[in-house]
Amino acid sequence: MGALDRIYYRIERAIVVASMGAMALMVTLDVIYRRLHGEHGWATRAGIAVAAYAVLLFAARTVKVKAAPLVALGLLAALFGLTRLMLLAPSKWTYVALWALGAAGVASGAGGRARAALALASIPVVAFLLKFVPEGFSWAKEVSLILLLWVGFFGASMATHDRRHITIDFIRKLVPEARRNAYECASHLLSAGFAGFLAYLSWLYVFGSDGGLYVLGGSFHHSDVPLWAGIAAVPLGFATMTLRFAGHAIAAARGHLKPAGETHR
Repeated sequence: MGALDRIYYRIERAIVVASMGAMALMVTLDVIYRRLHGEHGWATRAGIAVAAYAVLLFAARTVKVKAAPLVALGLLAALFGLTRLMLLAPSKWTYVALWALGAAGVASGAGGRARAALALASIPVVAFLLKFVPEGFSWAKEVSLILLLWVGFFGASMATHDRRHITIDFIRKLVPEARRNAYECASHLLSAGFAGFLAYLSWLYVFGSDGGLYVLGGSFHHSDVPLWAGIAAVPLGFATMTLRFAGHAIAAARGHLKPAGETHR
């Protein structure tokens, strides 16, 4: 079970990192798209271009790129092309273009096997983007809020793994050392029971046969993401926390519970 928990922990961490990056990208593109549709004179547009070039030049010189001014100018041209693509083509092509640029950048510094793996991974990613990305960019905030919910519950589950939840430590310090393991076992069992109760209630809310979101159907307004898929993070997160609290209780009963923050990853 320990090995399986470590694998699941790594999966959670990867999903959290990917989701946070996706949220930042989607919201940024939405803001850019809104600005592009605003009324701006030539002076404002020129000022934005100069500021963008200055930022890109600073970044290129920071990482010590050769011919930094030319590189910054090329990046500015690519950014301009991206903005034209956002205005003239469906939003899915913007995301496909960004994936292609990112994949090309990674592949340029990778070996043969890594390039082949990246090429294979690009096939389902591009297919997903072409099939499921909605029109426009107004859905970005809605999807970001859904991802934020998933990130929050994955983060809570990871905190349970590392035993970094907020605790009332002064009570623990009052417990004699000889009974410390029994106290830890009881407190984690109580936490497991509470998390399990919430997991049960949230399961009924999402998947219950009598009026659960999965049965009722429906989707979010802008993104068409099914309601049950967005809220499923709640029962999954509480169920994972229940299992981990129970595991900590068993470890405490055996006298093998590690200090908070020192759980193996």
